[in-house]
Amino acid sequence: MGTDSPEIDMDVTEEEMEYKWKHLRTDDKKKTKNLELKIEKCIGCELCKIVCPVDAIEMGPVVEVATGEFERGTVPLIMIDQDKCVFCGLCAIICPEDALECKFDEETIDDLDYPKVMKDSKFLEGTIAVYNLEKCDPSACKACINICPVDESCWYIPKDIEEKTGDKIRVREEDCTFCGACVNACPEKLIEVKRTKVKYTEIPDVPWMNAWKEAFEKLIGKAKEIDLSRIIEYEKEEKPLVKKPPEEIPEIPKECKKLLKEKIEEIEKHLQSRKGIKIRHLTEKGDTEKALNSFLRSKKKLKNEKD
Repeated sequence: MGTDSPEIDMDVTEEEMEYKWKHLRTDDKKKTKNLELKIEKCIGCELCKIVCPVDAIEMGPVVEVATGEFERGTVPLIMIDQDKCVFCGLCAIICPEDALECKFDEETIDDLDYPKVMKDSKFLEGTIAVYNLEKCDPSACKACINICPVDESCWYIPKDIEEKTGDKIRVREEDCTFCGACVNACPEKLIEVKRTKVKYTEIPDVPWMNAWKEAFEKLIGKAKEIDLSRIIEYEKEEKPLVKKPPEEIPEIPKECKKLLKEKIEEIEKHLQSRKGIKIRHLTEKGDTEKALNSFLRSKKKLKNEKD
């Protein structure tokens, strides 16, 4: 049975962006997939972008939202290229805030036999650190505090800032989920998160099980590297550039210049008249053929009126 190309569409509301994928088959059966981004829930952590197998996700204004320039929940913190997206569902599986939901014929990821990260507990382990604290100004910028999804935030300004250590900002690493939202939110790029482990359920024995495993391993920097040893290189034959002699532009006779000038003035005068409105409208729409015919008819009519 053959298939046609999928139809792709997108709906945008104040609260969510819904990407729609519909595959039409010649047997009149329709396969639909929907990917919903709940704008208010998204924290801009970038985990979905990391696992995306086709680089269909780009980051939005995370810094601007975290610093208060844009109101939280009014702009999307990620953008999905609907022409690239293959609706695999990996982004929805990995999202720690359930801001993404992928449906396959109304069945969600939870309804299918897909591997899942253990969101009931901390499914990521790692370390977090701040560098170049001299550039940090928590009295004016609280981007990391604002964007952190943990209740009451992992980030805090210590009270002993001057008396003891001099640290301007600290993080409770035992509460950190290592999502990376603060890394993207920091306008000075002072925060670094290193993930060492990702916890997920058993991957079923299916043809694409390795793709799922590689996607999860991307989060901890252990994605399989492309084997370049089998790529055959060849030398491209460089052809010498052949310089062409400059073309001589023939001089336009004075009589032709004068006639051309008269015609241009005649057209400009006509377009500026009341009858030229329709012609200008057709020209702006790109319908030059109709515009030309309308001009010739109008010109002929004017000539008849004069005669």
